[in-house]
Amino acid sequence: GERDPAAPLPRGGQLEDDLDRLELGLRPFSIDLDLEARGRMLVFARELIAWNDRLNLLSRSDVYNVVRKHIAASLGVFLCAPPARSERWIDVGTGAGFPGLVLKIARTDLAIDLLDSSRKRCLFIESVARQLRLGPLSVLPMRAGTLLGRGDAAGTYAGIAPTPPFSSRRSPKEMPGPTSTSPGPPGTPAARPAGCWPPWSRY
Repeated sequence: GERDPAAPLPRGGQLEDDLDRLELGLRPFSIDLDLEARGRMLVFARELIAWNDRLNLLSRSDVYNVVRKHIAASLGVFLCAPPARSERWIDVGTGAGFPGLVLKIARTDLAIDLLDSSRKRCLFIESVARQLRLGPLSVLPMRAGTLLGRGDAAGTYAGIAPTPPFSSRRSPKEMPGPTSTSPGPPGTPAARPAGCWPPWSRY
């Protein structure tokens, strides 16, 4: 379950314990974090907590559940829509990097762009991406409508869908999700919705 908001902010040992439990939940679904990905995920969680007071990236109650809730649910995208080499993904309204940055941290070979209208959130994501040396990663400080108005957007992304709030309790069938897209001209088959609550996000 989720942690009591009155508890102290999560620190290194607690974050590691939460990640241990998450990894156990991931294994039956063949979603593995190698040692490097695990280390990157811990750095991301610590940086998020450190930046949160200044930028209000998450509500204070959600900070306690950054691994148990947000990282867990983000990794569930791989269960719903495993990435293919030919695909380029976009996370619209990525916020603090859920799920897009988490997916890139887990799979640095993933081609994904992160879009958010808040420059302060984009600055946080860029800072973490540089620190973790994630390689090519486009962070776009704009609204979805602005991106859609660009002449090259349709040829790059076959479909765009908003990222759902992971605090939602709607069923997977009702939830929109981040969009997995294949490069191609307009008329390319619709992208697969990837929003769902993975079973391990409820421990």
